[in-house]
Amino acid sequence: MTRSLLIFLGALGLSATPVIAEPDMGAQLQLQFARNVDDSDVFKRIAGAFNIGISDSIDLQFDIAASKYTAVDSTAPTAGVHLAYALSDDVTAGVFFTAEDQQPGNYYAYGVEIDYASDRFGAQAYYGMLEDITLDLSGSRYGLDAEFGLFRNDSILLLAGAHGQSIGGADQSFAYVGASYELRNGTVLGLTAGQNDHGDTIASFTATFAFGHAPTFNSRDGRSLMAGY
Repeated sequence: MTRSLLIFLGALGLSATPVIAEPDMGAQLQLQFARNVDDSDVFKRIAGAFNIGISDSIDLQFDIAASKYTAVDSTAPTAGVHLAYALSDDVTAGVFFTAEDQQPGNYYAYGVEIDYASDRFGAQAYYGMLEDITLDLSGSRYGLDAEFGLFRNDSILLLAGAHGQSIGGADQSFAYVGASYELRNGTVLGLTAGQNDHGDTIASFTATFAFGHAPTFNSRDGRSLMAGY
């Protein structure tokens, strides 16, 4: 009887032990190669993002990247952070802050963003302030990315988007169209063609590798938004 009571109390104690849920984490690695078709300048970029689920509805995302553009003598390192809040299963709102070194300027960008994702359609939009801390100038940065699944094969998506910024009286813009294909292992290959406000055509190839719960938002640094500008 005593032995049975001890076994019962031990089982009760184990069942009362709280279960600590592990944070929902994930990462993403992206490689990009772009070429300005009109002047033959080449753009290369490597970027990583890391996502930590703070709660069921709140995520913290970190971005880091470095790029090389033959038209600019700089590796353009960038780092950013997003705080994301899931309003529903389809809609996520967030705020972002990005620091980037684009010689001869060093920029801070910060603002608000929103993401919508369904089975056949997804879109991200953002608007923020842009500050050149080297020249003490301020302006704005904004944009939209969208993807459409028009085929039965959900691994093929059509892409479109536009981005712009205005600071110190200088306006820059870039719009693109393209397509992506998701391999069985989750790797996504993308091809886009776009044009900037100078009329230059820029072709780009990306390979994106996701691990675990992939980050929600795209990076908000200028090199990623207007590659090869």
